[in-house]
Amino acid sequence: MQMQDLLVEVTQQLGTTVLLVTHDVDEALYLADRVVVLGQRGEGIVETLHVDAARPRNRSDARLTPLRAALLQRFGIHV
Repeated sequence: MQMQDLLVEVTQQLGTTVLLVTHDVDEALYLADRVVVLGQRGEGIVETLHVDAARPRNRSDARLTPLRAALLQRFGIHV
């Protein structure tokens, strides 16, 4: 979590764009403005979600809950 916070701080200070690859849904929702879900080998992009929560983000922001559920459901994980 400290590394995620550091990444947020550095990107805000430098005004840079970052491409992050992760398997962690909560990390993606905390760090990203757009989450691109890749399918299995050769399938390409299967879904794109826009994260409209304001920055800096709170990990417990209720607006992230439906996005988290949608991503987990996409992988067959029911919450």
